[in-house]
Amino acid sequence: MTRKIYDEYYIESVQGDIFFNPVLREKLDQFNIKFDFNFDENLNIMDAIKSFKSAIKETKWEVKNSVYLGIISFTNNIIYNDLKANHALIMKNDLTRALAGDFDTVKKLNAMMPDNIDYSGIITAMDADSSQLKAVYAARHGASFILNGPPGTGKSQTIANIIIDSISNGKSVLFVSEKKAAIDVVRRRLEENGFGDFLLDLHGNISKSDVIKSFYKSIDSEKNIRNEPMPGDRYTGVLNGYVNSLHQIRENSGISVYDAACRIIKSKTNVRIDIDDKVLKYKYDDIENIRFQLAELADYYDIIRDYFKGFQRVST
Repeated sequence: MTRKIYDEYYIESVQGDIFFNPVLREKLDQFNIKFDFNFDENLNIMDAIKSFKSAIKETKWEVKNSVYLGIISFTNNIIYNDLKANHALIMKNDLTRALAGDFDTVKKLNAMMPDNIDYSGIITAMDADSSQLKAVYAARHGASFILNGPPGTGKSQTIANIIIDSISNGKSVLFVSEKKAAIDVVRRRLEENGFGDFLLDLHGNISKSDVIKSFYKSIDSEKNIRNEPMPGDRYTGVLNGYVNSLHQIRENSGISVYDAACRIIKSKTNVRIDIDDKVLKYKYDDIENIRFQLAELADYYDIIRDYFKGFQRVST
């Protein structure tokens, strides 16, 4: 939109296609209104308005002669059309159903991960804890998942390890992010560990010559991917054994050691907890009986205290 000095504003065409508002077209389709004006063959706006009036003449819609200017983005409409065209396929996807709250599918996905995982074949170039290695293992075996965690917990490092493990097994990886900063962090980690020649950065404006140079470097380079020794099933089983024992519901008492400790900590502060093995053998009814007797003892405390007031300690 431009204007000359002391003249009115006027609109002139710029580079780019002129097209009908796709959001409005979707709304018209919901009302079974067909508007098939071809802007590629005819750019006359008045002809388009006449055609639109003809399309809605049997409806309650009307056309007003007014113009609104604004910056409008239809990028999300592409995603909408993709979801609309593949609705049936998406509904069958386990990950989509899990995100929608299908708990049976969530259980199904969780069951895909074995309790004891052999990490010895995982290939990484950066340090990783058990939860991060589990993500690399899941990605290697084709599982779909969301890697969630607060800032600074190693998500970018885990993604980099997933990429390293994948390309070391002859796979191609497409890493997509809404923010370029996230791509830069992962790329920097890969470059620092000697995997820069395997990367092709397609974010932003990239020339054809840069793409060719990147391909040449990848083909010409020979990299030795470092295979870090990872804890096997023996170590994983021992650690999981501690956790399982801590949270195991005891048949006699009906609660776990963890729950028992939490109850004691909640009732008192700065308490040292020494749990004898004999305590774990008590049945729930026995514990309730002891609790009842202690409650009765508290009721008789004043009487017992007053009774012993008249006694004096005699030492011999």
